Amino acid sequence: MKDGDEQLAKLVGPRWQTAAEIQRTFGGATHEIAEALDRLWKAGRLDRDAQEINIGVERKGRKLRLIRYRGRARDPS
Repeated sequence: MKDGDEQLAKLVGPRWQTAAEIQRTFGGATHEIAEALDRLWKAGRLDRDAQEINIGVERKGRKLRLIRYRGRARDPS
């Protein structure tokens, strides 16, 4: 993990949020926050939910990938 990842992990709460929502609270560039969130997810510090959402008319519609993160429940011990 890089510097600042630990602070970011503590900031992400139990509510599902996108990288942009977290960036508005934490600050920094959105792509850097998204990369840090992925590192934290791969390290097992966060939960991640990824969905494909259809946009537009069914025939000509496009798909948007929605990725959200939330903090994992911490062990009280």
